[in-house]
Formats: sequence, structure tokens, C-alpha cells
Amino acid sequence: MEEEVENNYLGAILNNPAIMGVLTTIATNIGANLFTRKPQPMAMAGIETTNINDIINTLFEKGVTVDDLKKLSEMSQEKLSFLITMLKAQ
Repeated sequence: MEEEVENNYLGAILNNPAIMGVLTTIATNIGANLFTRKPQPMAMAGIETTNINDIINTLFEKGVTVDDLKKLSEMSQEKLSFLITMLKAQ
């Protein structure tokens, strides 16, 4: 009986057109990202191309995670500029 109630809730949620729209959008985006080749950066200002992978690997070895890099990329320009200013001051 308890399993039947859980299925009813799940069924009710999945039958909601708004939820189905969100799930369809997520599935479409995941599919598109799987088959879209993202360009690799050719160079970064002040860094030779051959050293980019070494620098990233060193950061990962020191405990920087992909989530940390994602947070940096999502920061506003103002916050990121402030952080870079602090790094340059050391």
C-alpha cells in the first residue's frame, strides 16, 4: 500500500505539464551537450599554451576542484576583479 501511495505521488508529479516541460528541456540540453564539441582554449593572456594543462593540473593537485572553477566562472566581473587584485597583491 505504501509503495502504491509513493507511485501515485510520483505519477502526479510526472503528469504535471510544467514538470514534464522542465524534464524535457533538461534532457534536450544534456543530449545537445553530449554531442556538441566545445572548443579548447587556444591561449590565455600571459600564459603560454603549453603550460595551461600543467597549471590546471597543479591547481587540482593543490585541492582546487571543478566546483571551485565553476564558482569562479559564475562570479560577477566586479567580484572576480577584486579577487584577482588580491592575488596580484601577494
